Amino acid sequence: MRPNRLTILTLTALLLAAPAGAAKPSLQAVVAAAERQAAKLAAAGKVDQAFTAIASARDQLKAAMQRLPHGEAAVDPRKKKELAELDRWTNGQAKLAREGKVKIGDVYRRYKLKRKAIDARYDGPSARKASTESRRRAALTRARYHLLEARLADVTSTCLTRARKPEQAAAFRRTALKRRIDAYRTLGQPNLAVGAATKALAAAGTDPETYSAVGVFFQESKDFGRAANVWERGIALLESGKTERSLPGTAAEKKHRRTQQTEQFYRQLVFCYQKLGKTDEMKRALERANQLAAAARAG
Repeated sequence: MRPNRLTILTLTALLLAAPAGAAKPSLQAVVAAAERQAAKLAAAGKVDQAFTAIASARDQLKAAMQRLPHGEAAVDPRKKKELAELDRWTNGQAKLAREGKVKIGDVYRRYKLKRKAIDARYDGPSARKASTESRRRAALTRARYHLLEARLADVTSTCLTRARKPEQAAAFRRTALKRRIDAYRTLGQPNLAVGAATKALAAAGTDPETYSAVGVFFQESKDFGRAANVWERGIALLESGKTERSLPGTAAEKKHRRTQQTEQFYRQLVFCYQKLGKTDEMKRALERANQLAAAARAG
């Protein structure tokens, strides 16, 4: 048997060994099994197999997240069924109206009453409240899944370190921290979110996306002083030209994208300075943002 297949079978042993009708292991159990398996394989020098174990768990986690509702709630299946029945009734009444057996005006009035009753059942205040609660629960579940994603990113980082790929390892470590920032904020755990943001900033290195994530977090938390400091540091990094992010395109295209991002950082800084009452600093930052915008338009 090939090693990578052995890895997959080992990782999913809980599923395969479970008796018929037994509950599937939780995603927490799947991720924990992947962590143990990947750590054992990486320690044995089998890093590729460790990545296979991690990928299997990540696929299950991704599939679970895709099943969560996004944006506006889908139309209730019961409402769809009732609307289909109303359409059939309307078509039947229209046929009778053409035969002169009923008045089309009466059909239309009855249709409006039936449709209003259906909408009231599924779109009224109680239905909207239930829909809002459903989306809230989905957001909390998604945040917990993001914490599991962060654990997988951490173990990926460890494996990459063992494979002597420090830059990639650092990137996954930052990904884990950024996931935790958003997840803890959604879960109403601000202290943990601040802790993750602080660690992310310390690990940001030359990655402007991490500065952006941390800056937005502090700004949305109304901690404008810390947010301004993050934007200032991010601007200094971008203007140094030492970003590690690999962008497609020519040197001119990369410079253009960097100019646009620097402008965005300055505009965020303008907002923070305004909130902090730093009028002079705000004016200078705004002037610089406008200069960068003009440079970007000029190509």
